[in-house]
Amino acid sequence: MFKNYIIIAIRNILRQKGYSIINILGLAVGLASVILILLWVKYEFSYDHSNKNVDRIYRLGQTISYSSGPLNTFSMPGPLSAAVKENFPEVEESFRYSHSGMILRYKEKKFSEEIVYADKELFSVLTVDFIAGDPNAIFDDYFSVVISEKIAQKYFGGENAIGKILKFSSDKNFKVSGVYKDLPLNSSLRFDVCIPFEHLEKDRDTKIEYGWNFCGTYVLLKEGITWDAAEAKLKNFYPIASERPESNVELWLWPMTKMHLYNYSGGGMIATIYMFILIASVILIMACINFMNLATARSAKRSKEIGLRKVMGANRKHLVNQFIGESIFTSFLSLFVAILLVYLILPSFNVFTEKELVFDFADPVIIGGLIALTLITGMIAGSYPALYLSSFRPIIVLKGFASKGKSGAMFRKVLVVFQFTLSIVLIIGTIIIFKQLSFIQDRDIGLQNDNVIYIRMRGEVNEKFEVLKPMLLTNPNIEYISRTSSLPFMIGSTTGSIGWDGKAEEEHIQLSFSSVDYDFEKTMGMKMAEGRYFSEEFGTDSSAVVINENAAKVMGFENPVGSWLSWGEGSRFTIIGVVKDYNFRPMSEEISPLVIFEAPEYCQFILIKLNNSDVKAAIASIEEKWDELFPNYPFTYTFMEDRYREMYEREEKSGELFKYFAFLAIFISSLGLFGLTSFLAEQKTREIGIRKVLGSSVSGIVRIMSKEFIMLIIIANIIAWPLSWYLGRQLLDDYAYRTEMSWWVFLGATLISFAIALLTISYQSIKAARSKPIDALKYE
Repeated sequence: MFKNYIIIAIRNILRQKGYSIINILGLAVGLASVILILLWVKYEFSYDHSNKNVDRIYRLGQTISYSSGPLNTFSMPGPLSAAVKENFPEVEESFRYSHSGMILRYKEKKFSEEIVYADKELFSVLTVDFIAGDPNAIFDDYFSVVISEKIAQKYFGGENAIGKILKFSSDKNFKVSGVYKDLPLNSSLRFDVCIPFEHLEKDRDTKIEYGWNFCGTYVLLKEGITWDAAEAKLKNFYPIASERPESNVELWLWPMTKMHLYNYSGGGMIATIYMFILIASVILIMACINFMNLATARSAKRSKEIGLRKVMGANRKHLVNQFIGESIFTSFLSLFVAILLVYLILPSFNVFTEKELVFDFADPVIIGGLIALTLITGMIAGSYPALYLSSFRPIIVLKGFASKGKSGAMFRKVLVVFQFTLSIVLIIGTIIIFKQLSFIQDRDIGLQNDNVIYIRMRGEVNEKFEVLKPMLLTNPNIEYISRTSSLPFMIGSTTGSIGWDGKAEEEHIQLSFSSVDYDFEKTMGMKMAEGRYFSEEFGTDSSAVVINENAAKVMGFENPVGSWLSWGEGSRFTIIGVVKDYNFRPMSEEISPLVIFEAPEYCQFILIKLNNSDVKAAIASIEEKWDELFPNYPFTYTFMEDRYREMYEREEKSGELFKYFAFLAIFISSLGLFGLTSFLAEQKTREIGIRKVLGSSVSGIVRIMSKEFIMLIIIANIIAWPLSWYLGRQLLDDYAYRTEMSWWVFLGATLISFAIALLTISYQSIKAARSKPIDALKYE
């Protein structure tokens, strides 16, 4: 019986090659798209699972309550890690870490590297595989450094790295005590160079004390301890709470298994994951709809076969099994084509997504998933045609009346409307995503990022800045040079220890702060709302501050210039100006209070404003002067505009992926419409011949054939508009500053949907309309 089904399926595929190709190609493209999306989703969910104890590892966070609202942060004070381990038996181990940029040198080699300051316990909490050195003694020497296999190869080639000396930009020599395998790309905490945490206090002038939040802290809970139980005990633990009652702090734990996909305050990468799972479902549904549409449309072609089978004794169950079997067989043919497509596309897909996706047939999960997916696809695609075709009564079909039924035609219309509704929603969604990305990148954030480069300052660079600056300003292609502690649109430093003129005792607000020098305003093109900016003409500006409009509003200042702020004991600063609000954080956050200090000693970046005359020549000149003054520090720079765009790289890549998969979904939909139009043209061959004999024009016949589908597209648009509006609002709600869903977005999607439909329909319609009437009238 099964062998007979296969033979019949092959005969039907060969007998109607055109429809078979449309079915197989549509399903293959759909399955290939779904496979790629699911590989990507699987990779995203695999983050941090290379750690053996990942289910017991948590990141420590805190909520600090201010009168202006709560602040959720993973930045923790240095002493808290040891205090938590000491006071809570539920905690098996804990460690602190912090990132920093540094220049590393070995003989003639020198590179800028990102290093991690960490406690040695990091290597017992995380799974780090050492290939050289003793993991239990890596930090026995205060000047020890452990490095990844990649860094060992980069600096030492094939030599044994253990015992080698790396010179840091802090002018300290560190001995390599361990080499470990490169950490997987799907790790939330990746690093290539690690030194003892204690160096942080001297290298970066960081205070290892409560009230100074600067490092990340992880804890490893003991076996059997639940997340809720540990968090409940930790919640109100804060050693200095009794000394500072105003410090309203709550601690909480965030699982490592959630770190990559979920934000503690809601949202995160998981929303993108769900969006692509939805797209995969839509693509697969569209491919199945194509199969159903073409199978029911061709029902008249197989009606006599069904009638004869029933007369010969076949019951409905046998017929249902036959048609679903044919559908599953077609699905497996499509799977074979889909696998070939995935192997061809995957290398480029990995380059684009910057992932290491692997299509491994040795993985039973992948094999089982593909077989299950193909069986489900075949059964869904073949279910309605099987039930519909098997319901034909023998006496009716053998007389040739089966084609007159309207239920199949109505079902096809519903599916076409459904397909194009989804297509229009995808078109509108794609336009909204790229409109928002364009809005983010082109929006005036209150600063001028164009033609500004920045260079990270390390070691003696800050000390010799006043020597470097006049040397560079002799170049007419350089307009301004300044310094800052944080990139202007990435200010993450905050404090709640600010007092101000007229502050009520119960008021506690969170403010962001940044340190700059005199020329920062000119370099970044900032605009003043009141007062003035820092100036060398005033010797007292080291005890002055500039605030933004939001800070003036939150603090209740009507005339802020001349008032004062305080930070810590005995530190009072005069407000000399109010700068107009600008976005100093990502667009997902609203502008918050900001205080700017004139404190060059805390600056970490040099900002250089270039003019448009000759950017390349200007950079070459800067490099020449840099190498002359700092021969031990490699010259590395970044355009600020590029760094700003990188902040939204994930959204941009997700938008590009959305666009490509939306295009594939629309292609599959169009493929099905092409097949239906081909069938309709074939079905109306004699009618078209008669109309041509009676004088109908080509355009008239095309209009008649297109009319039915155009009405379906209109209905699809009516359904899609409100659905797209709702989904668009949900998408844009993740941004504090967002584009508008303009009317032209919906109108544009409508015009695109009509254009797709007309282009799809026109070929077969025109071909049928231009055929010779004599051939059409002979058609049987």
